[in-house]
Amino acid sequence: MGAVFAVVVAAALALTVGSALAAAAPVDINTASKEQLEALPGIGPKKAQAVIDGRPYQNTEDIMKVKGIKQGICNKIKDQITVQ
Repeated sequence: MGAVFAVVVAAALALTVGSALAAAAPVDINTASKEQLEALPGIGPKKAQAVIDGRPYQNTEDIMKVKGIKQGICNKIKDQITVQ
């Protein structure tokens, strides 16, 4: 019984760590879906669509060319976005 519990705990821990690592992966603003963009802080449906409409971007700071995305939002998401 103790071995089964240990396996269940190990599996749950592995899933939690895997989810955290996946969430930490930066979002490429040139290829991200609208839903992925909406998951970023300060980015709602309208801004997400504006990001998509403004593609392609040369660097992450280019996101500030999108209407409604200023330095504050850029600062919040700069570590969560990338440009490939």
